[in-house]
Amino acid sequence: MAENTALKIFAQKLRNSKQFIANKVVDIVAPTYKGTKIVVLNKVQMSKGEDSEENQLGNYSEGWGEYRESKGKQIDFIDLQFTNKFAESIYTEGVLLSASKAALKINAKGQRWEDLQEDERFKKALGLNQDNRDKVGMMIALEVQKELLKYYMP
Repeated sequence: MAENTALKIFAQKLRNSKQFIANKVVDIVAPTYKGTKIVVLNKVQMSKGEDSEENQLGNYSEGWGEYRESKGKQIDFIDLQFTNKFAESIYTEGVLLSASKAALKINAKGQRWEDLQEDERFKKALGLNQDNRDKVGMMIALEVQKELLKYYMP
């Protein structure tokens, strides 16, 4: 009888595992958890002047380059880092696309991001390149694995 109950509990958990995993992924990429590591990966990309598709963001205009240089900033490529207000506004969130599918979203807050999106060069500034997506995928997989072990073997 106890074996039958244990089997029923296991079968129910198995049926619910996709939704359980999706919910855990949303939790994992939350800004207060692993999301901060994801934001750092995005900031490092931008500090190299790269967008999520590994394309260069471009070069500064002569006037803006001179101004940046006068403030001690690099001018070799656009890095979207002047006051760091934009970089500080970047955050991650997990989004449930359905009960069993979650997605990572990287976004930024405020007028600065709204203004930047008007320029085609910056539309893909937020987001991870393939190498960083692979790193995040592995990070999430390891976290989900830990959670699944707790889920199935309390």
